[in-house]
Order: sequence, then structure tokens, then C-alpha cells
Amino acid sequence: MRDPARITQKFEKIMKVHFHGQINKLIVCHGTVEMRGIYDSQIADYDQYMNLNMRSTTHLVSLCVPFMKQSGRASITILTSQQGQSPDPSSTISCTAHAMVHMLIKCVALEVGYFGIRVNGVAAGVTNTNARTKPVYPLQIDEPKITDERNKQILIEAANQAPLGAIPEPKEVANALLFLASNDSSYTSGEILTVDAGSSLAQQGFEQFLQERIKDFELDDAEDEQAVV
Repeated sequence: MRDPARITQKFEKIMKVHFHGQINKLIVCHGTVEMRGIYDSQIADYDQYMNLNMRSTTHLVSLCVPFMKQSGRASITILTSQQGQSPDPSSTISCTAHAMVHMLIKCVALEVGYFGIRVNGVAAGVTNTNARTKPVYPLQIDEPKITDERNKQILIEAANQAPLGAIPEPKEVANALLFLASNDSSYTSGEILTVDAGSSLAQQGFEQFLQERIKDFELDDAEDEQAVV
């Protein structure tokens, strides 16, 4: 994104050569989530995450809309994060960037709906991937952000806190994106579909509540077995 004019030129060339100037579906799948609070961040971090999550998405959408207007019916679907809906003091900049993407989705949906263009998003929660162990571009980091062992621990903790007792696989997020991009959701626009196994609904203390409820269920089962005997 350092040279918007060059990117625009390349995009228009691709549209002309490979798509003959027509496009009716766009799925934007990029971005990152970073665990940094305001005390841990520099203004350079802010610029990098805004460029990666917000500026690049805005640029790509703005390039596609003029071509989509010609098709009459089109859809834009953007992968974002559940962090954009739930404030997290350990991820201040990341939450802010994704919240901006959420508002972009809603505003653009209002702006381009007249042309038959739908705009929606999928807010993914913690998903079963190893993406956290990868360095974040364009940060110059030689070592992974998080070790494989720590990543496994994060996934286990997230599953324990989720009401469904598990976290989504990447294919679950992909299915949500495909649904919103397809004609099956032809009258859905401006929506953010959350795919996080219900984690965003769980308040503090939910895990303890769940453990106590499981104990109650086990006790009831044991009493039922004794009654049968």
C-alpha cells in the first residue's frame, strides 16, 4: 500500500485482461490480530495495523465498486475479527482497526445498495490455526510472535471459554464467507456475522459457571444410575 497509484494501475490491468472489466463478487481475506495495549504500542504500530487492516480493505473495495455497478447485482464480503465488536484492553490498536472495518462495511452497504451491491462481513473469533506463530508483515520480526506451545495453550483456553466447548475450524469461517457472498443471502446487507462458537456472549466467570454446571450434570447422572440399580 505504499504506492496507491501503482496498485490502482495493476488492479485495472488485471480487471481488463482477466475479468474483461466485470466483477460481481469480492471476498476480502486478510488482516491480523495483535495482542498489544496502548502502553505497549508506538505510533508506527498504529500506522502499520491501520494500513494492513483498514486502508488496504478500503482501497480494494473502492477499486471494485465502479466495476460492480455495471453488473447490477454484486456482493462484497470482508473477513474481520470479533475484536471489532468487543473491547479488549490487551489489543487496543487491533480492536480499533477492526471496529473501523465494521463501520466501513455498514457505511458502504448504505452507499452502494442502490446499485444492487451487498456488503457484509464475517467476524471470526479465535480459530484453530497457527497464524499467531507467524511474523506480521510489514513488521521486521525475525522470530515468531508466539511459540507453537503457547499457541496450543491459547486454543485450549479459548475452547474452554466458548459456550459450545470448541473453537471454529478455518472451514467454518470460510463457509460463512461463502454464504454471505452467495445468492442464498441475496437480501442480506450491512451485516456482521460472528463465527466464534458463542465466545462473544460469554461474560467473565462463564468458565467457572460451566464447570459447576458440568459437575451438577455428572452428579445427576450418578444419582440416576443409582436409582436404576
